[in-house]
Amino acid sequence: MDKIESKTIDALRFPCALLVVFIHVFSSIGGYNIGSRGLYDTTRVLISQGIARLAVPVFLLTAGYLFFQGLEVWEWGSYALKLKKRIRALFIPYILWNLISVIFCFTIILIKGGGYNDISVFLTERGGVLCFWNCGRFESSPLINVLGWEMWDRAFPIDYPLWFVRDLMILNILAPVIYFAVKGLSDR
Repeated sequence: MDKIESKTIDALRFPCALLVVFIHVFSSIGGYNIGSRGLYDTTRVLISQGIARLAVPVFLLTAGYLFFQGLEVWEWGSYALKLKKRIRALFIPYILWNLISVIFCFTIILIKGGGYNDISVFLTERGGVLCFWNCGRFESSPLINVLGWEMWDRAFPIDYPLWFVRDLMILNILAPVIYFAVKGLSDR
């Protein structure tokens, strides 16, 4: 990677991270119907639920760019090495943090007297090990998107912010398909 690419990626990291913070800070206030409130709320919603939503694709594109960097010709050996690194960097922390989240949530419910005496019952009600993949289907209320539409079919692990890591792992696994699809389109 040359200096310009490195500086560009470095320059994008902070603003994109700040935009992700905007998404999470301002999305806790319900009712995102544009124009249904004053100028401040409309501006807040447009930035936090509109412009800021560009940050996640920028992070994914940057991760994909770095994954494929220096790869002129597909080599299964280098792909296997990259996957091995991603297992240590993404998969193992993903599993550990979700496991910590399961234990933490169960402990809080246990302390509050939520009726669970057995962690297996707690896990069963959340889909068992599926809660490491998609716990969102067990939510009782929808998220409201920027257009004011209800979103019932959301998918996230029990440690909600790790949906990004989960999706990044999927893209790493699908890298050969992406590579050959892009290569096929560029060869036309």
